[in-house]
Amino acid sequence: MNTQHQATRLHGGRIPKSMLKPLFLGIALLGTGAATAQADTAKLVGAWKAHIQQVDCVSGQAVADPFVTVTMYYADGNALEQPYSNPASRTASYGSWVKAGKLTYAAYSQFGVLDANGFNVGYMTIERMNTLAKDGQTFQTKARNTFYDLSDNPLFSGCATGTGERLPKPTAF
Repeated sequence: MNTQHQATRLHGGRIPKSMLKPLFLGIALLGTGAATAQADTAKLVGAWKAHIQQVDCVSGQAVADPFVTVTMYYADGNALEQPYSNPASRTASYGSWVKAGKLTYAAYSQFGVLDANGFNVGYMTIERMNTLAKDGQTFQTKARNTFYDLSDNPLFSGCATGTGERLPKPTAF
């Protein structure tokens, strides 16, 4: 006979009053832990402007001009990114993110790569680690990316570094 069935049988199908206070306290503590974890994860939620520099993965030297993107990190773990510079060369980037450590968040996304005529020539995947500052208003990012052709063959990989800043909250005017 399982423990739950035994307890029900012993107490006539009711939970004794002496057990209610510890039961409610346990439920309250569980709720507090979930709220704390949710608040900690929520630190990344929102709109961010990031300054990205593509770099050589070994030397860290810049290999292209820097560019700016805006990324929206949603509470459900999804992410949406759009570049400011040359948006005609790619689609929006769609992905997801998770908490990876104290103030550190891992994200994965991909976007379509377009040629000069607007035709899809492949796609890029990006894996990044964002580390938030303690005030939650800026982050440092490191990323690695891989370009694939339309047949899912990886053609080349690269790395990037950058900084991000939370977009300001609206104010009345």
